[in-house]
Amino acid sequence: MLCRFFANFERGITTMTQMNIDVQIPDLNEGNSEHTDKPENIETFCSICQLSTNTEFHQLECGHTFHRLCLYEYLHFDKRRCPNCNQEFSLSFVQPIMWSVKNLGLSIESNFTQAQKLRQQWSIIKLRVFPPPNIYINKIRFFLHPAFSKSCVELTEHPFEIHVQLFNNDVFVVLEITFNGNNVFILAHRLMKEIQQRNYFFGQFNGVQIDSDDERMTNISRKV
Repeated sequence: MLCRFFANFERGITTMTQMNIDVQIPDLNEGNSEHTDKPENIETFCSICQLSTNTEFHQLECGHTFHRLCLYEYLHFDKRRCPNCNQEFSLSFVQPIMWSVKNLGLSIESNFTQAQKLRQQWSIIKLRVFPPPNIYINKIRFFLHPAFSKSCVELTEHPFEIHVQLFNNDVFVVLEITFNGNNVFILAHRLMKEIQQRNYFFGQFNGVQIDSDDERMTNISRKV
């Protein structure tokens, strides 16, 4: 059952679940009219993918424009500077829907006995979830790959943190977050052997069908 769940999730069949949503998804351009207007006869294009086929654009303070999804994927890697001009920008326009999953700690198992040589590359990471402002988390369920000793871990108290023993970086954990009563956000987080933060955006971007960190950032750098 769990194997089928992971297979469906990776194919994009499992998506964000939203029930009785009382969290307003902000318009990226709301309150920033000076960022949405553009001179007539000048075509707007995305600074990341270089295309102008989508009308849903957001303009940063520096003036560069982005498709909404391209920008969410860029912010997913906790980037705080424009990829074109390197000017730092505020995240206030996404803070109401931005969830962060942070790897706060990393330790390497030091097993030097002959019987445990093959386990010397195992690492233990400390994973914690940070909600948007004014959001109350009721519970989080972590669905782990069947190879782990536990397939599901449920937390109902702060801090919402688990310790995961990890051998390689090519492993996803699925988080089912229930917040503010009965709202649900499901996201896919890639476990990494490094101190890092990854951001997800409720109702907009949950990490499904993304490349690895290196592949995604390489693709972005080629386009800008």
